[in-house]
Amino acid sequence: MGLQREISSQLASDEALQRYVSLVSESFRKSKWLPINQSANSVTFGKEQFHTWQILVAILLFPLGLFALLGEKQHHWVTAMFVERENGTAIAVTGAVPGDSQIEAMLDHVQLSIDADPNVPVASPTAN
Repeated sequence: MGLQREISSQLASDEALQRYVSLVSESFRKSKWLPINQSANSVTFGKEQFHTWQILVAILLFPLGLFALLGEKQHHWVTAMFVERENGTAIAVTGAVPGDSQIEAMLDHVQLSIDADPNVPVASPTAN
C-alpha cells in the first residue's frame, strides 16, 4: 500500500514541479484526487473514500446502518518532493495509495515525459 519512487529530471526544481503538476493533474482529476498541499518544493494530491465495512453496514443494517457512514474515511495521498541536484532535479514520490498500478502507470508516463518539450502535447494515460 506504500508508494516510493524516484524520478530524475534535467529541469530546475521549480520547472520540474510545474511540469509534473501539468502531467499528473488530468489523471488525478479524473480519478477524483484533489491537490491538498503545494509548496515551493513539493505537491500533494489526496482523496478520501469510505471503508468497505462502512458501506456493508450501511446496506445490511439500513436505515440505522447509515450512521456507519459518519465514521472516519480512508485517506489516500501521493506527495512529490523536488530536490535540486547538480545535473537537474530528483523527484521523490511517496504515498499511501490503493491499487498502485494506476499510479505506477501515471508515474511511468511522467518519467518518460517530464523532460519532453512542453510545447508538444503528450498523451496522458487514461484514468478510471
